[in-house]
Amino acid sequence: MAAAVAFDHGHGSNQMILGSIISLQEASVHPVALEREAAVSFFDSLFSLAGKNALVTGGATGLGRICAETLLGAGARVLIASRKADACSEIAAELSTIGPCEGFGGDVASEASVLALAREVRARIPKLDILVNNAGTTWGAGL
Repeated sequence: MAAAVAFDHGHGSNQMILGSIISLQEASVHPVALEREAAVSFFDSLFSLAGKNALVTGGATGLGRICAETLLGAGARVLIASRKADACSEIAAELSTIGPCEGFGGDVASEASVLALAREVRARIPKLDILVNNAGTTWGAGL
């Protein structure tokens, strides 16, 4: 299958274009499909997170879960942590169909709990490349 299309506007370029179109027709591949495939491949290589480790705090629900899913889709290994350890484990098992994902309990409400979370992360991965610090809480104050 020939997918090369060149436009030099003269000196035999019509021959090259015609040959490429005939080859594409024989292969039943539309030139736009090849361009789209090449663009997707380039995009994937440009934004790949393969080999990277990520931690998403508050990763079991809402935006944290969306971030975890997106990071997994880009090739990262993802750890999700929140105060709800059971929910993290359940969501991690579900997200593991996309890529490597682990869920566990972790709190960022105090310095001591942040240090405990850091120890837990270090026990699971050798290096942290990406941190999505999404965990939050409300205190119920009015506006």
